[in-house]
Amino acid sequence: MARSAKRVAAQCGGRGATKKASISTRAGRRMDSGVAELHRRMDRNELARMDDLNKALASLEIERAALERVPTWPWERGTLRTLAAAIVIPLLIWAIQAILQRYLAG
Repeated sequence: MARSAKRVAAQCGGRGATKKASISTRAGRRMDSGVAELHRRMDRNELARMDDLNKALASLEIERAALERVPTWPWERGTLRTLAAAIVIPLLIWAIQAILQRYLAG
């Protein structure tokens, strides 16, 4: 996990999806405000200090991307897939063997 994603995960405090949703909602509101400010400045042709607004919007986008990478489960994303594969694949092989024995032996 990237350093910024770890920092956001620490902000979530291990409370999972609820805390992540709360932080995402606040970040979304800030992004909406930033975009509204961008439109306001463009409409009024106030383009002199756009660099600070650009940096703020870029930072909010980085935060949003980091929030997306924060897992809401208490384990890594691939863990469930690995566990399922470890259980399903042997059961599937066993079922195929049982079917083949029934048809080939009879």
